[in-house]
Amino acid sequence: MTQSGIVWIGTLVVGSLAWTVVVAGPPVVESLVARWDGVRVHVSYRVSGGLTDEAIERIHSGIPVLIRHRIELRARRGFLRIARELGRTVIATHVEYDSLTQQYRLLREARVHRPSGAGRHEPVVEETVTDSLEDMHAWMTRITDVAVEPIAARPWAAARVRVDVTLDRRWVWFVFPSTVEVSDTVEVEMAD
Repeated sequence: MTQSGIVWIGTLVVGSLAWTVVVAGPPVVESLVARWDGVRVHVSYRVSGGLTDEAIERIHSGIPVLIRHRIELRARRGFLRIARELGRTVIATHVEYDSLTQQYRLLREARVHRPSGAGRHEPVVEETVTDSLEDMHAWMTRITDVAVEPIAARPWAAARVRVDVTLDRRWVWFVFPSTVEVSDTVEVEMAD
């Protein structure tokens, strides 16, 4: 293949990726709030633009869809202090549509992880069924009051909560996979 052919193909790939982002609009994390209750940090947020029309079409055709939420608590970097992970919770939200009953089967699995070999808790699993598109959308894209447990008692005055959400895998020309991810951070005061 000639060099101009490679450039032409590269231009088409980049152009189609840019077109996908412009048409669909990039997802964003909104209303990210973290609060310390004296024992753990509680995090709430929503992902705007998290379920595209393409994802909803796949759901309605019977293909299960997964959104993964990774919520991490990190000690802030200070003078001669390296930022380090204090705790993390990973939530996987699943949806599967039953076209016979026209209902969405929803599953949420939350795993609390502790760094440095401190272990992790067994997953907490929630299941429900609904026929409402709005309820399904909220289940997949809203996180409310999820706890992240630090590894020890509070030796930090402040920390940072980072949220990473893996939304979907899109295909460019039905050949090239592209993972859609969105992130945000917020500071949390850990004063008593």
